[in-house]
Amino acid sequence: QVTNFNVKIRILPESYEDLLRKDQPNPSPFRPGLSATVDIHTQQDTGLAVPIQAVTTRDAPADAPSEADSTKAAAPVKIGSSVREYVFVYQDNGTVKQVEVTTGIQDDSYIRILSGLKEGDEVVVRPFNAISKLLKDGSRVEKVDKDKLLSEN
Repeated sequence: QVTNFNVKIRILPESYEDLLRKDQPNPSPFRPGLSATVDIHTQQDTGLAVPIQAVTTRDAPADAPSEADSTKAAAPVKIGSSVREYVFVYQDNGTVKQVEVTTGIQDDSYIRILSGLKEGDEVVVRPFNAISKLLKDGSRVEKVDKDKLLSEN
């Protein structure tokens, strides 16, 4: 099976300067139906990122102002939407704290955290069902080493 996608592309003029012919009325070297080999440039970013499964969405309390409102000014926000993004940060006393975050770009495994976390915060990553539905602010958790979590016994 084949899936076709309609895409819009922007071709950098300096990438095809050597193909331009000044003596033609339309100097573009591109014609309908031609195929090409391309390099795709995607947005890249560095900074604080967490595994995608650590981020969950929840309805914000109606009376609670967003901690990330000041950084969300540039991001598109649905009017009347009360859904916010959160992670659960492990506390020294064995509980978790629900922290609102603002996210950025993501790849297959990680999502960029723009605000809400600081370097060194330990976020709960597994199990996903607990993060997405069961955990609440103040829930008691057991911290487990990644190697022990993935072993059968």
